[in-house]
Amino acid sequence: MTIRTRLFLGATLLGLVPLAATGFLIRRDVASRLDGQVRARAEASVVRATTGLRLRARQLDRHLASLADAARADSRLRLALLDPSDAGYVRDWAPRAQELTGLDALLLLDERGEILSSGQFRNDFGRTDPAVPAFLARCGDDAGVVPLRRPDGDFLALARVDSLALSGVPLRLVGAFELSGATLAELVPDADVSATLWIGDRALLSSGGGAPDPGGLEQTVELPAKLPGTPASTPARIVVTHSLAGRRDVLRALDHRLLLAFGLAAAASLGLASFLAARLARPVERLAAKTRVVDLDHLDVDFATDRRDEIGALSRFLDEMTRRLRASVSRLRDAERRATLGDLARQVNHDLRNAFPPIRNVVKHLAEVSHRPDELARVFAERRGTLDSGLSYLDDLATNWRRLAGRAERTACDVPAIAREAIVGRNTAAGSVEFEGDPAAERVHADPTAIRRILDNLVTNACESGAARVTVLVRSDTGPPPRVHLIVEDDGPGIPEAARNRAFEAYFTTKAHGTGLGLAIVRRLVSDAEGTIAIEDRDGRGTRVHVTFPAGTVADADTRAEEGDE
Repeated sequence: MTIRTRLFLGATLLGLVPLAATGFLIRRDVASRLDGQVRARAEASVVRATTGLRLRARQLDRHLASLADAARADSRLRLALLDPSDAGYVRDWAPRAQELTGLDALLLLDERGEILSSGQFRNDFGRTDPAVPAFLARCGDDAGVVPLRRPDGDFLALARVDSLALSGVPLRLVGAFELSGATLAELVPDADVSATLWIGDRALLSSGGGAPDPGGLEQTVELPAKLPGTPASTPARIVVTHSLAGRRDVLRALDHRLLLAFGLAAAASLGLASFLAARLARPVERLAAKTRVVDLDHLDVDFATDRRDEIGALSRFLDEMTRRLRASVSRLRDAERRATLGDLARQVNHDLRNAFPPIRNVVKHLAEVSHRPDELARVFAERRGTLDSGLSYLDDLATNWRRLAGRAERTACDVPAIAREAIVGRNTAAGSVEFEGDPAAERVHADPTAIRRILDNLVTNACESGAARVTVLVRSDTGPPPRVHLIVEDDGPGIPEAARNRAFEAYFTTKAHGTGLGLAIVRRLVSDAEGTIAIEDRDGRGTRVHVTFPAGTVADADTRAEEGDE
């Protein structure tokens, strides 16, 4: 993830997260306040309905008390109760009294429950219904819900009962207001509140405000009730439902406005974040682009700046760092040149020392017969080949070192022939050097002088290890791929395993006066010839150095080089 992307995301989150959190808190607070208002209004509606029911019960009590006083004061009514011939006056008393009081129902009953006069249904006299007044008498201070009759059918009424005695006759007055949807609407006049009268699981009446909100807040007011087909203990329930539609509308509108505000703020935040990310990341990207081209061969990048912020401090630091790197690279290259010259001198010295022993042996042999003129000519003739070979090898070394800057010329090398030349004159009183090779071994495409240097170094190391017998072996196999094996074995003390692991490191040696360059030079020369080299232990019987070269013609070597380049 780029720094611009990180800055963009960071600035966006920094702008949007607080806004989203604020919107969430605002909505939660508004919802909480609305819930509180809804609960308060619902409780107020229940209180209003309960108060309305109690007021109607008190109103019924006042009407019944007034009617009882009026009945006691009505002498004709007292006489009519005792005189059957004047029963019509008794039957007409309740309708007249109901009309004067505004009640919806009025019954005058004797102690047996026989209806003597019915205000809402005149012809209902003579019917006995003792259950209604008995039930109402048990309702205490509450009005009871009972069914009453009128000419068009039964209706539900909110009723109270009162007792009196006229001319020694015990009587009961039942007064009632009709309980209808309009009555429920009067109890809960709020447009967001509906009331439903339930008896058991039956909804008998509704305030007419439409279907109650199924998700609304409900509270219940219970009333004693006496209805046919229901247990006596089943009360009537007026369920007051406060609709939450208004709350939902307010929250929906608030959500729309919050989303609109969030969208506008998000767009502004994204734009600002993009601008800030680009403004802050651009100098960093320019700095990174400059830094990407810096390497040891390209340290001339200019990081100078006049900025005074952190980017400027970083630029000045990079500028100072590249300046120090330029100075360090210059010193390093000088040191490398000096080290290279030192290595070159040591390698030249090493190669010369390896080339001198055969020549030294010839000169020593000639010195031994110098006082015998007849032998001198013969020995010189015998050893002239060794002397010429050694001098030719020295000349080849000089030519190779003169061509250091270029690549040595490669030809098809006869490894067995080169090996035989390398061991000529190596035999001394301390030990012998023998050759075992296959004259028909495959040719190796390499620098002949490099092969000779490899052999000289390996044979010299073997002789200097104190070995009594050194053997040089040359073999080839057909592979695939075809290879030529050059093996130098000795019967010396061998090389410890720890030393074998470091034998090819430059300047590592186990000899008191060794340079540590021989095997390092050998490894480089073998690598230049695309070969491999390994040191093997002979189980305490000396050391074996195994060199493997790829065999083949010049064309094969060129093909391998092209494949390596690919």
